[in-house]
Amino acid sequence: MKSKIEFNKLILIFVAIILIISSLVANNCYFYTESNEITSFYNHEYSYNEKCLKFAELQEKIHIDNNWSAAKEAGICSGEGTFSHPYVLKDLKIDGGDYGHDISIRNSNVYFMIENCTLSNAGSYPNYTGEFGGIHLSNVTNAKLIENNCSFNYIGIYLFQCDNCTIIRNIVNNNYAYGVHLFDCKRTKILRNTVNNNLYLGIYNVGGNFFGPNNISGNIVNNNELGIMLGGCIESILINNLVENNYDNGILLSSSHGNTILENNINNNNGSGIYLRDCMSNKIHKNNVNYNLKGIYLSHSSYNNVSLNILRGNEICWEADEDSLKNIFENNECSEEQIILGYELFLLIWTICLTSIFYFVKRKKPIN
Repeated sequence: MKSKIEFNKLILIFVAIILIISSLVANNCYFYTESNEITSFYNHEYSYNEKCLKFAELQEKIHIDNNWSAAKEAGICSGEGTFSHPYVLKDLKIDGGDYGHDISIRNSNVYFMIENCTLSNAGSYPNYTGEFGGIHLSNVTNAKLIENNCSFNYIGIYLFQCDNCTIIRNIVNNNYAYGVHLFDCKRTKILRNTVNNNLYLGIYNVGGNFFGPNNISGNIVNNNELGIMLGGCIESILINNLVENNYDNGILLSSSHGNTILENNINNNNGSGIYLRDCMSNKIHKNNVNYNLKGIYLSHSSYNNVSLNILRGNEICWEADEDSLKNIFENNECSEEQIILGYELFLLIWTICLTSIFYFVKRKKPIN
């Protein structure tokens, strides 16, 4: 009788272990040291989705071309256009009807904010006829785009030749071309946005001339064709972005020089985690680059510094082609060992527990 009680206690202990670890697995996709930091840093995903104007009535499209006074008089915005009292467009819900921009602002150098707006169907597939965006800014300075939902457009947020703008905590998902598209923009901050499931690029930052510096930090960029691309960019920083499960490369720099890629988590992309093409003098430091086709790949790129990165489970840790010269690769951790994903760990523990129970049951059977 005593042995039977002990055996039942053993089973209860196993069940308790399974429940405890299962709860941990449910909250952490990767079960390794950095996971707690990753979870706490990126926990803004979808945090304000439900407050985005559930009861707002549809508004007309807004076009402002250096005529803020008229817009304020018409009741479209509030504020004074100064640093301390910017013009504010807030709590709007606009459906573009598959043509044109939802909100378009041109030739503006006053301070303004677009906040908590839901903007959709700006030139969206299949009826798009141009590069229309949920929010479109052209030749604009001093803009802030805060906590908007710019999903289901041709382009979610589109900035053309803008300066000193901030794009922060927006949801930019399921757009037909690009999530956030910048062309010839400088001193732009793209911070803590959720940019998922866009058909081509998540964040696309290019220009006809070398531009920068820009700051792309703390964004979630998953399940796009390509995660983040910079073309013709100088002296910009990409830090603490989560770039996962994109169908091509995670982060691509093309003809870009003097940039820093720091402390990003770049996992499970079908191309390279980080890909430099025709680039010089960039720093790639302290990134977690796991389970991509290639971890870090340099093509026609020279004088770059690649150091202190963790690369696990990639088919190739890092590689530079024969036209890439005088690059520094040092103190990178390259390992083929598998990071046990949460659900794989769950199955492993279940298997161990069931095997152990079977073993003890077999031991308890009387020998005839």
